[in-house]
Amino acid sequence: MTTPPSRQSPGGVVDIRIDRIGRPGADPENVAPATVEAAIHECARPVMIAPPNPGDGPFGSVIVAWNGSFQAARAVEYSLPFLAKASLITILVAGNTPDDVGAPYLARNLGRHGIKTTIDAIDPGAVSGRARGRALLDYTHGKGADLLVMGAYGHGGLTNFLGLGGATAKVIAACPVPLLLAH
Repeated sequence: MTTPPSRQSPGGVVDIRIDRIGRPGADPENVAPATVEAAIHECARPVMIAPPNPGDGPFGSVIVAWNGSFQAARAVEYSLPFLAKASLITILVAGNTPDDVGAPYLARNLGRHGIKTTIDAIDPGAVSGRARGRALLDYTHGKGADLLVMGAYGHGGLTNFLGLGGATAKVIAACPVPLLLAH
């Protein structure tokens, strides 16, 4: 894991210290799943997971997976420096209506920072968390996004991949773009 230095933003210095790690997997060059779990649950900072073939350049298009949770709010807060520079930001709600999870309030709050957003919703139906994760990945790919921002939802005691919720684990395992997570 590496930590970049603080970066300058138009409003002054913003500390965006982020732990950056590669995607976990069986390839010896990838980090161990336990390392990803520790970074997400124990670092008290955002974690950015790089896909196998990360692009270069700025994050012009960003998808914010929003469910109104504390974790999603933290992820949005940590992503503000990236959102401020993006040209297209979509707040994506999966499985609920945007009003049910406060997406219009998030859009209004981001607007106060000069960040313009659109809100979209998908309904993957009554499916497992992993299927919901696949729906997030399909949406991100279909929109040609450069960054996905989401909360890392954990279920203490579960023995699934990384001890995380099914959607989070699926997105971590297969996200084709950089993924910014906060727990």
